[in-house]
Amino acid sequence: MQLNWIKVHVGFLGNEAADFLAKQAAKEGTHHHLQAPKCHLKTTLRTLSLNKWQQDWDSGDTGRAIFDILPKVTLTSASWSRESILFATGHGPFPSYLHRFPLHFATSCHMTLSYHFTKPSAENIQYW
Repeated sequence: MQLNWIKVHVGFLGNEAADFLAKQAAKEGTHHHLQAPKCHLKTTLRTLSLNKWQQDWDSGDTGRAIFDILPKVTLTSASWSRESILFATGHGPFPSYLHRFPLHFATSCHMTLSYHFTKPSAENIQYW
């Protein structure tokens, strides 16, 4: 998550309403002062997000083969080769996977883009 300042009155969706509510709160609301700097808020939000992501990853029912390899979530990318990622995720030109979903891997899977065939038109799909 990233917190940024944006210009007012330049067409951002919801910006006018947020500006109105902020002015109303400044006039009528209770004043609160943050006891921590913005960087502390960002760090706290990042930590909470990673904890939630880890809980979802631990209790999820998809990606279990990858879970055995990468059980901990992180914001840094793993320095794996393209071939290793394809193999671990079950994508790529491997016979054990190609026989299960041949049309997906041959025409639309983003992980096997370099191996794609041109997808036939709808009327020719049964012949292909």
